[in-house]
Amino acid sequence: MSSFRPMRRHRQQLSDKECVCILERATSGTLALLGDDDYPYAVPISFVYHEGCLYFHSAVVGHKVDAIRRHDKASFCVIDHDEVHGERYTTFFRSVIAFGRIRIIEDEKEKLAAARLLGNRYNPNQDEALQKEMDKGLYRMLVICLEVEHLTGKEAIELTKEEWKNNIRDVKVSLIPLQEEDREQFILDNQRAFKYGAQEEFGMRDERCKEGEEVISRGTIEQSIDGENAETYRIVVNGENVGGIVLSIDKVTQKGELELLFVNPDAHSKGIGQAAWKAVEQMHPEIHVWETITPYFEKRNIHFYVNRCGFHIVEFWNRHFHGPAIPEEEEGNWSEDDEMFLFRKIID
Repeated sequence: MSSFRPMRRHRQQLSDKECVCILERATSGTLALLGDDDYPYAVPISFVYHEGCLYFHSAVVGHKVDAIRRHDKASFCVIDHDEVHGERYTTFFRSVIAFGRIRIIEDEKEKLAAARLLGNRYNPNQDEALQKEMDKGLYRMLVICLEVEHLTGKEAIELTKEEWKNNIRDVKVSLIPLQEEDREQFILDNQRAFKYGAQEEFGMRDERCKEGEEVISRGTIEQSIDGENAETYRIVVNGENVGGIVLSIDKVTQKGELELLFVNPDAHSKGIGQAAWKAVEQMHPEIHVWETITPYFEKRNIHFYVNRCGFHIVEFWNRHFHGPAIPEEEEGNWSEDDEMFLFRKIID
């Protein structure tokens, strides 16, 4: 189990790609270490990001060096946007924090390569001048590597809303039929997305999120994929799988059921789910009634289906009242966690 907690305000979370882009264009940040007498020591520093690592240079002695030699866990923060709106008593911000293990590079070949990365970052295309500088001073400095284990980025809700309006207009999704070789990853992605939703709502300490347990079982997903009238698709944006969807289509009754829909957590809040649903409706213009269900606690899903996709809540399923999909013999096994809302959308 990862020791890094999920972001509480997930709507403001940046994707890993967005975080990397910020690290690639930034020129400085703040390195946080465990300093003397276990006091936090945060130092502004120049850096370069390359293939999952942050590189810094340093004098051979000092507080920073002592802290690194004593404790190898560190974090590094970059502020990408800082726009004060005094009249609103807030700041429009965007920032990234990297967590990982930090070390002083001892291998000469690795040290030389990292020093070149740093030099080219700040004075590109000057190989001869860079070589002279390294010949003169490389032996008098240390090069430090922070191997990133976890990236987290966040932006102000005002920036998120502005970007969402643009994204919902611009995002282009494709629904690609699920291939057999991708079936296992589809199931794992679905479970990860559902667990993420429960963790966001209840936190890791809730019984719904016990380590090793899934919010949605493999059997449930496979039953949906293998249904008699099932259609299973990958949601694809720019050539990358960002989610999935399972439909059940009855062309005789012109009724469709949305069995499963998930978007990978790092692709949330970008209009992808709504764009995918629009693609479904365009794909099946013959369907006049759509239905789906979602757990009572999934506020994000409820908002999505009602406010984004135009569904209406028509029933509340519980141990005393539920749809035909629940066998009679299962009534006694129902708990509060099994309670669901039934959503319906009628297309004239």
